[in-house]
Amino acid sequence: MKILKLKINNFRNLSDIEVDFHPDVTFLVGENNLGKSNLLDLLDIIFNKRHFSEDDFFDKEKPIEIEISLKLEDVEKGIFEDCFDPEQNDIVNIRVIQESSDEDIKYFCKYTEEVIHPLDIKCINFIKYDSLRTPKEELTFYRQRGVGKFLSYLVKKYFENQEDLNLESFIKKDSVKGIVDYINYHLEKIEMFEKFKILSNLEEKVEDLIYRMLTIKDEKGFEIQKLGYGIQFSMLIVLSILEKIMYLLNNKRRGRCIYTTEEGKRYISLILGLDEPEIHLHPYMQRNLIKYINNIISNKDTNFSNLLKELFNIDGILGQAIVVTHSPNILLNDYKQIVRFYLSEENSIEVKSGVTIKLDLQEEKHLLMNLPYIKEVFFLNV
Repeated sequence: MKILKLKINNFRNLSDIEVDFHPDVTFLVGENNLGKSNLLDLLDIIFNKRHFSEDDFFDKEKPIEIEISLKLEDVEKGIFEDCFDPEQNDIVNIRVIQESSDEDIKYFCKYTEEVIHPLDIKCINFIKYDSLRTPKEELTFYRQRGVGKFLSYLVKKYFENQEDLNLESFIKKDSVKGIVDYINYHLEKIEMFEKFKILSNLEEKVEDLIYRMLTIKDEKGFEIQKLGYGIQFSMLIVLSILEKIMYLLNNKRRGRCIYTTEEGKRYISLILGLDEPEIHLHPYMQRNLIKYINNIISNKDTNFSNLLKELFNIDGILGQAIVVTHSPNILLNDYKQIVRFYLSEENSIEVKSGVTIKLDLQEEKHLLMNLPYIKEVFFLNV
């Protein structure tokens, strides 16, 4: 499922706004405080949460109303039953409405007004990533926060294929007993430890022991938490995709969000919302990251596709990326992928989408040839 168009009314500073999206990668550009990040928040609320909060209503007396046009691949058709555009059977138009902050979001088919169940909406699988996340907290096996859940999942997958594994397979308990006794001998001299009989001990479960033993390092032996933020955030973005897929497969209620072709191939829909992924990244790494993400969501990266197959029995992603950026370095060389937010002469927020621009062949050829040199123009406040 790919978002083709979004109509927004009464959400924060976005009202009476239409945004057209590129089916592969869309870059949202423009000055600060024009609603680009708000658009990602909007999608996150629609696809992953139950309701808008009071602060989301620009006018508290009016409802928040959204219209979404989705393009479905053949294997995805039927997820919304008969809710499709009368003229295009691969397009679904959904009305999203919340009357007040005291209610939940309601979803309707635009043409029939039939109610759409929220679980069907969640099958769109929107992942919102922002630079406020803390890689140091997530890029560990034992904390199991965020993408750390996927890292610990790898440990669990290993143990699924092993037999007769026990603690002695990884550590000689007698060798550690002296350390435990030494520590407890001293801790027992502290009243609170002695009173409540609290002692040091070994992990009883093998998995818990392994979580604490494993770490991620570079070839020089530096732990990931001590490497540059650019490397940490790049890993976090990609691992977020795997974490989402892992969650889907572990949630039986979401099993219908896996689509199977007549040939038996399995796919998932995925829309990735990235808020300023260029932060902490060198210009070359910015371009490399977005190209890598584009290859992942279009199943052009063989190694990643093999990983999905081996871990999850998933053959591919039906993907789209929406990227908020303030860097011309991250833009690819296609003007149709750019959506620009700007202020009109009346000081209202306006949006212009590249996919709606029509050029003749000569004009388009000339623009594409010079686009690498004029990307900064899209960020001017004019």
